[in-house]
Amino acid sequence: MYNPDGAEANIRQSTTPARIDLNRDWENFAQPESVAFWRLWRDTAPELALDLHHMSQAPVVNGTNELNQFQIGARSIAPSRMTDEQWLTNRQMAMVSVDALERYGVANIAHYPLIDITNAALSRMLMGGTAPAGEQPVMQTPTKGAIFYEVRSVGQKSNGQLENLFRIPTMAVLTAAADGSLATHDISGYADLPFASQGPCGV
Repeated sequence: MYNPDGAEANIRQSTTPARIDLNRDWENFAQPESVAFWRLWRDTAPELALDLHHMSQAPVVNGTNELNQFQIGARSIAPSRMTDEQWLTNRQMAMVSVDALERYGVANIAHYPLIDITNAALSRMLMGGTAPAGEQPVMQTPTKGAIFYEVRSVGQKSNGQLENLFRIPTMAVLTAAADGSLATHDISGYADLPFASQGPCGV
């Protein structure tokens, strides 16, 4: 867990007086957690990265009256900032995740809003080029794919459902990476993924 004290306090920022958002700290590296995680990334040079988030509320899938429980984020930065391989890999990871959850059958899936945030951890995993004070920037990033999940569980037995919404797509991506099928996974459905609208179900 990247931000254990913030999670314990039920906030996304650090619990330090400055209340720094760790997921926006990969340009300034103001928090020791950000420095430690950057060094781990540099030393392990992961090809793939998954970032697991929790939504504060469940919006509605556009065109439906269904609560959106799972949002897939294949782009923390604009595709123009990625290599062609990274953008393809991100969409492959996304569709492996979506296909696994559609087989599960009880989650309402949406596309995360389109963003271009350069100071986020996943963004810099894809771009490289920054480093904490005293460290050398990683200019040729080894990370070929980096996506994120935004998950919200509602209703009875929500903790078990929350675990499934993280576990099922994560295991699908890991399996596809391990058996080599990730590199050939069909991405044709990516452009058709619906977005979500903020607001309560039924409005």
